[in-house]
Amino acid sequence: MESLQNILVHYPEVTGIHPACASVPYMSDEELQGLTESVRERGLLNPIILTNEGFLLDGRHRLIACYQAMEETRFERTAEEPWAYVLDQNIKRRHLTVGQKAMFGQAWFEYEKEMAKERQKAGGGDKKSENAKKSVPPVSAERAKKQGEAREIVARKAGVGKMAIDKAKTIIEHVAHSALRADS
Repeated sequence: MESLQNILVHYPEVTGIHPACASVPYMSDEELQGLTESVRERGLLNPIILTNEGFLLDGRHRLIACYQAMEETRFERTAEEPWAYVLDQNIKRRHLTVGQKAMFGQAWFEYEKEMAKERQKAGGGDKKSENAKKSVPPVSAERAKKQGEAREIVARKAGVGKMAIDKAKTIIEHVAHSALRADS
């Protein structure tokens, strides 16, 4: 099977894959083959969803199936919040394990952390920006509590407990560490 990145070059309206979409587990080869056969027989029934910026948000498997079946695609754009959209369209509707939901929740939490850093930097609240104040106080207990609350909120939305998100983080870190050791 051709990779999604190689398939995307055939669809210039798609500017990339949104991290929320990338965080949803892939279908099995058997499921994807069934979807491809359905698309070949009946065409694309539901449109492929892009963000307003053109990032693939929902329909990754439908796009692959259309490409493999050589069927016409249909795209729609949405202004909805990407993570919430993917949660409602995929995570809550598919039969996923707690671990798969936790991995999605952890990816969402990491994305939100990065966005918070960007907002902080843009507002001059980080140590590196030109607008930063001379003395930046250490992370307060209140701020640390908010980060913990954010993890709990994402876990609740993903349908798992905070501990499942913590385990997902540990697994991701372990896999990354193992990959780095394998490369050296």
